[in-house]
Amino acid sequence: MSEISRQEFQRRRQALVEQMQPGSAALIFAAPEVTRSADSEYPYRQNSDFWYFTGFNEPEAGAGAD
Repeated sequence: MSEISRQEFQRRRQALVEQMQPGSAALIFAAPEVTRSADSEYPYRQNSDFWYFTGFNEPEAGAGAD
């Protein structure tokens, strides 16, 4: 679990929205799991940008802001 508060992630997303042009939207996607061989995956590492804005560590997720 992250030591960063839910409010901090919310503040980061709000700062992103404030920098966006009116009427625009941002879509950020999580990293997929990567298969090492037929029956195992590499250790999962989240996309840094996705984690910075969401704190969500699940593969193949998405987030949007407008």
